[in-house]
Amino acid sequence: MCSTLMIILASSTSKILIGHQKSVNGYVDNKLAEMYAYETIKYAESYVYEFDLKYNLESPVISCDGAASKLNVSRGQLANADCLNIRRLVTLDKSINQTIDSGSCQNGFCYKPIEKNIYLANNSFNSDYSWQPWKLLPSVMQKVTQPCNSYIFKSADKLIPLVDDRASNYSILYPVNDESLCTYPRFIFEAINLDYRGVYQNDENSEHDIYYLNQSRNHDDLIIYKSKRDIDDLDSILINSARLYRITVVAFGRSGDTRVLLQEIIMINNHNTINSRTLGDSEDKRHNRIIRLSTRLFNDE
Repeated sequence: MCSTLMIILASSTSKILIGHQKSVNGYVDNKLAEMYAYETIKYAESYVYEFDLKYNLESPVISCDGAASKLNVSRGQLANADCLNIRRLVTLDKSINQTIDSGSCQNGFCYKPIEKNIYLANNSFNSDYSWQPWKLLPSVMQKVTQPCNSYIFKSADKLIPLVDDRASNYSILYPVNDESLCTYPRFIFEAINLDYRGVYQNDENSEHDIYYLNQSRNHDDLIIYKSKRDIDDLDSILINSARLYRITVVAFGRSGDTRVLLQEIIMINNHNTINSRTLGDSEDKRHNRIIRLSTRLFNDE
């Protein structure tokens, strides 16, 4: 009797210890994935800034007339307020060779307009914020391979989200110096606001409409948008509006069952050599060019 109780007690203790060890291992693996996610998002911020700079989204080369014709609308149908949005949208479409009226990801850039084929509606140029491209599953023609053998499939049909593709054909891979991981972290990004103007600060003594980052005017009173007051002319815009991007990083631990998502919204603007955004601003001040607005770490089930 005593011998039997000892065996049962030993077995129970062993199961508890094994369970505890798995819990500890899982916690450590999750923290490892989080560490690499934060490392990756720092790289992603600079990548998105260079992307924005490469295509000159601050002030695209294409004219309003040229952009309107690309969308099969007349220049007369566009208000001046829409012009910069249209120029930025068409520049993106031409540059990345991506269909602008359907949700898709290509080389890490994901885009889905809020209102399909309605280019003149307010905000229809921005990528749909409610869309979740990190959950986007492959079509029949898209080939996606699991990132590692221990990867846990989330869907019953064993479809793998595009962002998890081992070859990273639909996201941007960030190689880290750790071969023990299931796979390297990767990220995607979206232009969720192509014409972000910040918060308007009324100044009766000024001949300009000036928009700052927020009501408190911190961050060295950074100006997000500035134009001459009561002049309905494109030349009245002295400082072009900023762009908001959403970055989503997916990072794995050593186990394919450990998967974390880190998401950040950043504001991108360029240095204005004629009209300074803030006192002492310069092109090399990256903390003015790339501004984090929000960051969240979450598990995507």
